[in-house]
Amino acid sequence: MTVLPAALGWILASVAFLVGAALLVMGLLGATGQLPGNSVFGLRIPEVRKSKENWQLAHKIAAPSWIGAGCAWVAAGALVLRGGGWLLLLAAALALVGLFLMGMGAGLAASTMARREQVAAEQAGDGCGGAGGGCCSTPPAPSPAACASGEACGSCGLNGACESAGHGGVPAPNVDLSAARRAAAEQDQQRA
Repeated sequence: MTVLPAALGWILASVAFLVGAALLVMGLLGATGQLPGNSVFGLRIPEVRKSKENWQLAHKIAAPSWIGAGCAWVAAGALVLRGGGWLLLLAAALALVGLFLMGMGAGLAASTMARREQVAAEQAGDGCGGAGGGCCSTPPAPSPAACASGEACGSCGLNGACESAGHGGVPAPNVDLSAARRAAAEQDQQRA
């Protein structure tokens, strides 16, 4: 029993084959370092577009995932042509796997390039990616006195933007820790 009309099946299969072929070509060219720099295909991340070396490295990182995504899309197209209820569900699942692999490849490349930029900035002695402040990689734990006085630097997840006053960031909130502890103890007693 055919679930899809023949014309719709051919259209869906054609789209899946085209997407799969494009991903396979981009993945193979990226893996070999031969994907030309362009504004249509490839990663659109500022760090990647800074140099030819960055472009080639990022696409070599994304290439295995993109090749896998291309294979998933081609297989999905083949299953659509075969028709049938369960095969269409499997084709849809393969298309989702293809989308996941496309995003995973781009995410891996973007993460690697951002980390590479951060390391280059640290080696240049620029602090945290040009922001200064000394909040890089794994900073030493601040002393309780430094935290209380607002001199401790904030999270490095903010790329060097310190959370405390005096570092050009947002002032640290004024929190009464003893009141917070008392409130937590009261809630614990109420639950017991």
